[in-house]
Amino acid sequence: MANETASVAVLGLGHGGSRVAAGVYEAFPLDGFRITAADTDQRALDSLGLPNTVVLGAEWAKGQGCGGDVKRGERAAAGCRKQLMEGFGSALTIVVAGLGGGAGSGAASVVARAARDAGSPIVFLVTLPIAMEGRARRLQADESLRELREAADTVIAVASDNLFSSLAPDTPAPMAFATANRVLAETVATWGRLFLAQPLFPIDLAAVRSLLAGGPMDCRIGVTSGSKDATPDQLVEELKRSPFLGGAEGMANAESALVGVVGGPALSMGQLNELMGRLDSCFSPNARLVKGGGTLATIETGPQVLVLTCRRDLGGEGPRQLDLFADNPLISRGKRGNGLLSGVVAPKQEEFRLVEPSLGVFAGSDPTKVGQENLDIPTFQRRGIRIDLGTEE
Repeated sequence: MANETASVAVLGLGHGGSRVAAGVYEAFPLDGFRITAADTDQRALDSLGLPNTVVLGAEWAKGQGCGGDVKRGERAAAGCRKQLMEGFGSALTIVVAGLGGGAGSGAASVVARAARDAGSPIVFLVTLPIAMEGRARRLQADESLRELREAADTVIAVASDNLFSSLAPDTPAPMAFATANRVLAETVATWGRLFLAQPLFPIDLAAVRSLLAGGPMDCRIGVTSGSKDATPDQLVEELKRSPFLGGAEGMANAESALVGVVGGPALSMGQLNELMGRLDSCFSPNARLVKGGGTLATIETGPQVLVLTCRRDLGGEGPRQLDLFADNPLISRGKRGNGLLSGVVAPKQEEFRLVEPSLGVFAGSDPTKVGQENLDIPTFQRRGIRIDLGTEE
């Protein structure tokens, strides 16, 4: 049974996360989500029209942002930890943030530690920068994602390139970003509805965590808008067109997936059974599917479908994005370390002998030779042997 006193909260961090939170507030006003946006930029927060906002680091950042500095963003959020925790929900908190910037990246780890200390159920939905934002922002996002995964159990990271690569090249930029915000807002709201719904077959965070276990995952998300008269076939086709999902191929290639359906009180067993059957056929027979479904009195449209697909990232770098070095045969991918450039490992090459072997005090004297070897030259020089001075890794 659904818990009537349970609440689902949406917490948007930074510029990108705050705009998604505002999208949930505008599009789903009847669902009762507790929505909070937090950023270091007060003017950006004021433009959202949300009743609950937190200006991070207001005392010293003066509401003027943090300049993309993650450490400043973390410091700003740490000073507002109590206010951020007031935005948590009892059933679930969905945190949305765009990684790569200062406020979103810095605040995410602060919120993760606060939730862990408080024992609050929480899931992070974070996006990674698109390729044109630059390599430095991508590397900063990768590092922030690594730290976030160390602090939180449930982190879903999606590559923004998956969205923008699905749009026509002549799509106006404002429309493209509005599409991203809308899809993410619908995803967040549908996720929240699944946890508030009267469960037909319930789903919990433990099931979600099990999908994400086993190393970095390439995650993709898809959601339908819940058209009132849509048939199961139409819902599946709409789902395949969801920009972040990667179409039918993205579903077919998934190793595991979460499939959630939430509808109004009129949702019938026949409709639900047919819809689940159509969804099953989109995945590989070997894919592990975690399913959940329920009804919610506030839903007056048709059923909504939420799909999260997961596939192990064999390169160990999480969501796949544009490989900046794909065409360079001298550079290969390796495991990421702590440095900014440690994600790129160049193959080793033999050293060139730039220093001629020296005869030292024997210069000018008759050489002492055995075969072709001059014994007056030290053996390590003569044979090109490197001396380990303890400075190598």
